Amino acid sequence: MVEQIEKYTVEFREEGGKSNMASLNFRLSDREKFDALWMLLNDKYNEENEWAITYGIQDIYEEYALAFNYETGSYERVYYTKDDEANVITITDRKECYIIDMPKEEYEALQMLKEYNNGTYANINEKFENIDTLKAENEEFSAKIEELNNNISTLTTERDENAQNFSIAQEKIDALTEEVNSLTAYKKEIEKQEKEQVLDSYSELLPSEVLESYTEEKLEQYNATELDKELAYELKKNHSEVFTNKPMFVPKDNVLKDGIESILDKYKK
Repeated sequence: MVEQIEKYTVEFREEGGKSNMASLNFRLSDREKFDALWMLLNDKYNEENEWAITYGIQDIYEEYALAFNYETGSYERVYYTKDDEANVITITDRKECYIIDMPKEEYEALQMLKEYNNGTYANINEKFENIDTLKAENEEFSAKIEELNNNISTLTTERDENAQNFSIAQEKIDALTEEVNSLTAYKKEIEKQEKEQVLDSYSELLPSEVLESYTEEKLEQYNATELDKELAYELKKNHSEVFTNKPMFVPKDNVLKDGIESILDKYKK
C-alpha cells in the first residue's frame, strides 16, 4: 500500500496565512478514490511522524465517506467534492456521527421517524416539541368547544322554554282578545237597543222625518243619554208651546201627559 500511496502528490495551498485542505491528483477509480481520501485524512502518515494513522475509512458514498477517528474514538462523515477533469478530490467538511447498534424493530421505528422528518434525523426533537404544543392547543380548543357546546345547549333550552312560555302567553292573549271582542260586541248591541228604546219613546212625539234623520251612522255619535237629550231638543224645536208659560189644555185621553210630561218629568229638579 505504501508503494501505491507514494504515486500521489499531496499539495497544500496557502491563502491568507491559512492552510486549505489538502488536494491529491489521481485517477478517479473506486480504489484510487479510497486511497486518495485515506491520504488526505492521514496527512501524518510519513516517516517524519512515524507513519501515524489518524483515520480508518469504513465506506465511501457519493457525497461523503464514513471514517473512524482513532484519536477521538468517534465516527465522522467526511464530505468531499471531486473534479473528474482535474482528477482532484477535496475534503470540504467533517461531521461527527454515530453508528447505533439496535434490533430491527427499533431500526424500523427510527426509519419511520426519519421519513416523518423529511428524510433526516436533524432537529427531530423540534417536531416532538411542536407535537406537544399542538397537543396542548388541541386540548385547549377541545375544552373551548365543549364550553361553547354547553352554552349552545343552555341557550337552546332557554329558547325552547321562552318559546313555550310565549306560546302559552299567546294563547292567553288570544283568549282574552276573543273575550274582549265578544264583550265589545255585546256592549255595542246593548247600547244599540238602549238607543232604539229612546227613539221608540219619541215615535209619537216627533215627526217621522226627524226620527229618520237619526241614521245608524249618526246614532254612533251618541250614547243613550246623549241621544235622549238631543231628541228632547228636537221636541222643543217642533213643539215650542210645550216649553212656554201659557196654560195648556191637556186632552182627556191623556196622550200628551203620557208623552211630553213623562219626558219633562225627567228634567224636573
